[in-house]
Amino acid sequence: MYGVVPRFQPIVDVLANRKIGFEATIRGLHGESAQDLFQNAVKQSKVTELDRAARAMAIEDGVPMLGPGEKLFLNIAPQSLGQDEEWLPKVAPLNRIVLEITEQLPVERIGEIQDRVRSLRRRGVEWALDDFGAGFSNLDSLTKLPLSYVKLDKQFAADVTNRKTADAIKHYCWMFQDMGIRLVVEGVETREQKQRLMDLGVRFMQGFHFGYPKTAEEYAKRVSLGPLS
Repeated sequence: MYGVVPRFQPIVDVLANRKIGFEATIRGLHGESAQDLFQNAVKQSKVTELDRAARAMAIEDGVPMLGPGEKLFLNIAPQSLGQDEEWLPKVAPLNRIVLEITEQLPVERIGEIQDRVRSLRRRGVEWALDDFGAGFSNLDSLTKLPLSYVKLDKQFAADVTNRKTADAIKHYCWMFQDMGIRLVVEGVETREQKQRLMDLGVRFMQGFHFGYPKTAEEYAKRVSLGPLS
């Protein structure tokens, strides 16, 4: 098994003041970041193996942490989407899983995966588009995939005091609400950012303000999630 440890960061409904789930990420046994781990896997041509193992470990550790109605958000690398292997372990509770597709996925790949994505959606898996606003920003992802969530890139929260950025966030809130998609803003680090985002209509947020990524063992020891208010 790969020398990695899953970590989990809460995703919060700020209006209801509760978690809606956790996003899983990984760290190396010696503190290596997920980016470093995947860059090393690229050099060894083992991205899909690491990606699949990371999801399996995250499900094993993360699902028991979930409260009623909460979801486990799992990243899936673009390289894995082109593989014929199952994207999730057969034992995975599909109705508790949200798979995050990065917006770095090129437009031409959407058609290749559309049928498989819809098939898993019918079986209970929900889908999120990650890093929105930082990648290709293509409409194909929004219109051809059965998305339940769009996660706005963390740069929007960092720049929320900029008027044009604030106007863009407000526009996205309206647009995704009309599309029946939940907008999650990532990278919320301060109470001020949280309040400004709420004023713009954002309901779902993620970031250090609500809790740092922790292992399942740390959560079992009742490590605080950080302030939700």
